[in-house]
Amino acid sequence: MNWDISYKYFIKGSIDYIAHKFYITDDMDEEFTSRRRFLECVLIFDSELEKINFDKFAEENYTYYNASDFEGRLPLFPNIEGYVMSAFKKDYINALILKKMLNDFRDNLLSR
Repeated sequence: MNWDISYKYFIKGSIDYIAHKFYITDDMDEEFTSRRRFLECVLIFDSELEKINFDKFAEENYTYYNASDFEGRLPLFPNIEGYVMSAFKKDYINALILKKMLNDFRDNLLSR
C-alpha cells in the first residue's frame, strides 16, 4: 500500500500540547463545543515512541477499516464556494478512522 494519509496530532508534554492546553478554557459552551470538534480530528499520543509505533500499525492496518462505516458521523459541512468540500469530508473521515485505529492500537497493547 502507498501510505499517503496525513493527520494532525499532539504529543503529551510537547510545547505544542502545553500551549494548546494553556490557551484553551472550557468556560463557554461555544468554546467547549469548538474544542471538542477540533479534538475529534486530532490524535493525542502519550509519547513520540507511541506515535512511531502507531504509524507502523496504521500503515499496516488502514485498509482493514472501511470509510463507509464512518460516513454517518460526518458533521454537516456547508458548501463553501471555492473549496472542494469532498476533500474536507475525506480528511474528516480519515481522522475518524485514525482515531478508531489509535484506540484499537492501544487496546491491542493492553491485551498482550
